[in-house]
Amino acid sequence: MPELDDSANLRAEWLQYRARLFDREIGLPTLPTIVDDVKRQLEDGGSIGLLTFILNAERQVEEIWGWQAYDKLIGEFVKSLRTLAEGGLIPQGTFCLPAIRSDEVLCFLPVANRDGAQTPPDEWLSALAAELDDFVRW
Repeated sequence: MPELDDSANLRAEWLQYRARLFDREIGLPTLPTIVDDVKRQLEDGGSIGLLTFILNAERQVEEIWGWQAYDKLIGEFVKSLRTLAEGGLIPQGTFCLPAIRSDEVLCFLPVANRDGAQTPPDEWLSALAAELDDFVRW
């Protein structure tokens, strides 16, 4: 019977580890999951920018309406960011959370490709700020 106990323990540990790699409520992987992709892009000669969105100022949503409403707010924020990237307002990037249930959203954006093509951040940062300002008023 010790073999069954060991395999059950291993499976439980594996499930706990897997649960730390992806936040199902928000729909984003955690940072450890994407580190190799970011490293590969840097090794290929590209430059990467990092945008960090800290949403803890909206904690009142969680305190008043509960964690489900707060997770929904963060999910809508992430959806808006992805829509902006798909629409070309910001470069296509890799979104993640530092950890499960985090108040922060990280976005690794390509700044320069190995062919030398660059995406000047000044061109899209002000437009992004205006879009996010509208989101916050939502």
